[in-house]
Amino acid sequence: MENKKEKSDESLALVARLTGICGLGGVCVAPYVLTVNPGVLQASKLSRQGFYAIAGLQGTINGGLGALVGVYSAKYAGFSTEWCKKALIHNTITPQERKQLGRSFLTGAFTALATGALYTWVGVPTAINGVSDAATPEPGVIVGMLASLYGSVNEEVLMRLFLQSSLAAATMFIVGSQRQPNRKFLNKYIRHGAGCVGALAFGAGHLPLARSLYAEHHGGAALPGWITTSVIAINASIGLVASEHYIAHDFLAAIAVHAGADAVLHVIGPVLSQLYGLFEK
Repeated sequence: MENKKEKSDESLALVARLTGICGLGGVCVAPYVLTVNPGVLQASKLSRQGFYAIAGLQGTINGGLGALVGVYSAKYAGFSTEWCKKALIHNTITPQERKQLGRSFLTGAFTALATGALYTWVGVPTAINGVSDAATPEPGVIVGMLASLYGSVNEEVLMRLFLQSSLAAATMFIVGSQRQPNRKFLNKYIRHGAGCVGALAFGAGHLPLARSLYAEHHGGAALPGWITTSVIAINASIGLVASEHYIAHDFLAAIAVHAGADAVLHVIGPVLSQLYGLFEK
């Protein structure tokens, strides 16, 4: 009985810590949003400080609710959050777990390199920015690093911990897979199926910004179908890798995958862009 209470207390402590980090993530992503889409501040009719406060509040509420439902859904569906508890509550991550987190980080980085190259090759950034209009302002390294906290934690809490876990748990409950003789086999495919849905949702989550930027640079025109498909597919590939690491290892591994991807897209990318600009001069 005491062990159950300790486990419950640990789960609530994890929810509390993730909620706090998500609130901070909401504040940290605000400069990135204002850089790539300056018009959003005027449209919101808020001061810059007010925009930051609302972003932090939104991150706290969304992250808190997502973490609360996700942590308990993960337990029912057979996903692990133990490494997260070790890292955020006990600070007792083992060397072997650290190595795996490092591998997850590098996997995310290589995935981002591949998808970023594909993104450019397909021509999505050029198509969104237009030929004659000014390109979308590029956030600097510091802004990119701040935004990475939101991507790595907030988005993973919503897409993996909440959506993937709750979808898998609900499916297992509805089909009664926990009572089936072949439940291990069946639950495995339910987890992977939920991961695919979460990955597609993650890809689709990048459409609002793409639509906004495209409309801004093309006189309010709607986003073409091929760009919509490209944005979903390319971003979903990163979500799928994070999902697989969540299934195979732990939620913290999914965060590491996303952190590696964001390090390439939002930190290393701007550095290389600045260096390229210096060489051009």
